[in-house]
Amino acid sequence: MFVYLIESAIGFSLIYSFYKYVFFQTTHFEWNRFYFYFSIIVSLIIPVIQFPYITNVAALFNHQSYMINPIDGTGLLIYTENKSFLSVWFSYLNSNSYLNIKNLLYIIYFSGVTRFLIVFIKNNLDIWRLIKKAKLHTDNKFIIANISHNETAFSYFNYIFLGDKYKILDSQDQEKVLVHEKIHASQWHSLDILIYEIYEIIFWFNPYVKKAKKTLKDLHEYIVDSEMSIRENPYHYSNLLIKLSTNNIKTKLVNRFSRNPLRDRIKLLAFPESKKIKKIRFISGFPVLALIIISYSFVVSEFNHSTGNLQFVDDHSFVEPIKYGGQLISGFFIKKGLEQEQDYNIIISHPEITYSTESFVEIIATKKGVVAAINEIDNWGLKEYEITIKHDNKFVSKYKGIWKTKVRTNDVVEREQVIAISGDKRLYNTFSYQLLLKGKPVNPFAYIE
Repeated sequence: MFVYLIESAIGFSLIYSFYKYVFFQTTHFEWNRFYFYFSIIVSLIIPVIQFPYITNVAALFNHQSYMINPIDGTGLLIYTENKSFLSVWFSYLNSNSYLNIKNLLYIIYFSGVTRFLIVFIKNNLDIWRLIKKAKLHTDNKFIIANISHNETAFSYFNYIFLGDKYKILDSQDQEKVLVHEKIHASQWHSLDILIYEIYEIIFWFNPYVKKAKKTLKDLHEYIVDSEMSIRENPYHYSNLLIKLSTNNIKTKLVNRFSRNPLRDRIKLLAFPESKKIKKIRFISGFPVLALIIISYSFVVSEFNHSTGNLQFVDDHSFVEPIKYGGQLISGFFIKKGLEQEQDYNIIISHPEITYSTESFVEIIATKKGVVAAINEIDNWGLKEYEITIKHDNKFVSKYKGIWKTKVRTNDVVEREQVIAISGDKRLYNTFSYQLLLKGKPVNPFAYIE
């Protein structure tokens, strides 16, 4: 979940930044308005788009080296541990079942969601309180609400609120203000703000959402000013904007008559049409934007593919088969191609993980299940056991290189229950663990907690 939220937030930030530096100064206001819907939709979709994997960034997250057993040709993936202070500190924070990084992130994230949700509900309740106290009358499809408030006018969906400053204007200015707010209401600008408020609740940690919401409100004013410049004298309308530029309504869910930046609004009234070069930039910007989105999607898709085993897993995850007395020496990989030598390629696989063990180390069940089979294996005259445990309809685990078993077939074993002993390390110096998902080997570390 956290990886998705971060990837989506980065995608939104890129798309909004592109708007701010390319489309912002153009006067194609209606197109720009739908761009904000486009920003939300694309940012939510990008993290789930699947593209072909053209690179391999897994090496960024694991320190590893390869070697080949010259006797049987099997491959081993050797992991070297990072003993830095940061890695030790990170492991310590995750060692506690309750106070760990995952739970801390949950607490921080949902605290932010709760805070923004409370503010969102409060803002809506403030508006409905104003409606209950106001004197209402209808004007075609609009509801006019006269309120006692140090405000000129603002709109919320089809409600138009007229405050104390509106009442002291002359009749001509009152008509202009009313027409202005009717344009806001008829074009459903409040819906845009409401959607961005909900989006901000989910992505409260992304500062670009707040910037985008402010830019969207300014864009609403530019749209209405453009309409008003056709209906009214731009000079007289600009004087009205200057006169009423000190509005201070606190709620964030409304479109109010006068907003900053006032200079930009008057400038657009004086020069309403884009220059030719700006129109060319607006049209030519879309291919560049498409390239940015596709490039970012490739990066996100490859990142998710390569770091799947770094994702947080649910409460039903597995544990490592050895708690103490074992060192991981061989990781999991399937069909790993080595560099071409002479006229042939070397393809190796190691569909399990292998530990070097001390003498008589306890082997534990990685998850609750039923012992499906216990097989005796003759390894060059050395008797070993292999235990197979069926956990559910999907997962089966196998424990290999065992000296002594402590369970029998059909026994029900609990998670972390001791099921076997590794033996004297001079004879049983390695132990292997394999996890099967629907009969196919998978990387255990993608599921180990």
